[in-house]
Amino acid sequence: MQTLRNKADKGDREAQYQLGRRFLHGIDVNPDLKRAVGLLKKAAAAGHTSAQYDLSVCYYQGIGVRKNLKTAVEWVSRAAKRGDPDAQYNLWLAYAQGDGVKADMKKAVAWLKKSAENGCLEAMTELGLRYLNGDNVRANNKKAIELLEAAADAGDDDAQFLMGGLYDEGELLKRDAKKAAGWYQLSAASGNPAAQYNLGLMLQDGDGVKKSARKAVNLFKKAAEQDVPQAQRMLANCFISGTGVRRDLQSALYWLTRAAELGDEEAINLLSELK
Repeated sequence: MQTLRNKADKGDREAQYQLGRRFLHGIDVNPDLKRAVGLLKKAAAAGHTSAQYDLSVCYYQGIGVRKNLKTAVEWVSRAAKRGDPDAQYNLWLAYAQGDGVKADMKKAVAWLKKSAENGCLEAMTELGLRYLNGDNVRANNKKAIELLEAAADAGDDDAQFLMGGLYDEGELLKRDAKKAAGWYQLSAASGNPAAQYNLGLMLQDGDGVKKSARKAVNLFKKAAEQDVPQAQRMLANCFISGTGVRRDLQSALYWLTRAAELGDEEAINLLSELK
């Protein structure tokens, strides 16, 4: 630690960055946000790409420094121009949302493409979805599937969910319930609530997987706890019918009420019938 401090004091930008991160996250030292930002500034000014990115995050979120979106964009732009894929993704967001810079979807998409090309999974998934929908890019199903599958293979749970959906719907890809369930399982294991719900439906029907009402209920519950109204309603139905779980009208009313509060029309109607 002392060696790192000595190097940082002598102007070593890597040491300044590493020491700054330690103070930022409290690694082997007591957290000191102001000191962290000071070190990151020195490293960033000396051209350290990761320090530039981390410093931009500090300005975006007001960590150890007063929140300043314009300054955040200045630093994230430097990191993005040096090829940092996460910085490029954040710059896409800045231009898309007009945060700290004038909104410009053309520039936004250009940075999104660079981020995806450099392997940012979030960017690959976002760009793939945009190619599917023709959203600020020309629709291209082939590119969409290539990007989504690559991101899904690399572990992005949103991309895994989307791949599951493509195989489940059977429009752009030949319907394959087994592959759909496989992608949903991977996504659901990462906590993706939409995947948990869809996999629950497949388990309930035995579609692509061995039928299991109990496992379906467990997945509906996980999704319901993350405020997926359809899952809350399905869970309530399971409590009403005693499918995969012991019949429990009080629990059914609880989950129907949660779903109704989120605007689920079927839950609202069913709730009025039960009352």
